[in-house]
Amino acid sequence: MYFKALNGKLVIIALYVDDIFIYREIKSEKESLYKKLAESFDIKILGPVTSCLGMKVERDRNKGIWKLNQGDYARRLLSIVGL
Repeated sequence: MYFKALNGKLVIIALYVDDIFIYREIKSEKESLYKKLAESFDIKILGPVTSCLGMKVERDRNKGIWKLNQGDYARRLLSIVGL
């Protein structure tokens, strides 16, 4: 994870293998970052994250809430052990 404060606003970049997640308080900072990355790498912007590392990701922008749910992973583990 990488963090940057820009004029008192936070930008967080999380990297995992070939995935990158960007959280920002300033929309223009994200667009600027995408342009910079595209200069050096072949990137695809896939939109808001819906799952990551086996977790379902839900976001309520109005309330400023992020939820991570591992229900599918837990069900898969229970199935493996016969429960």
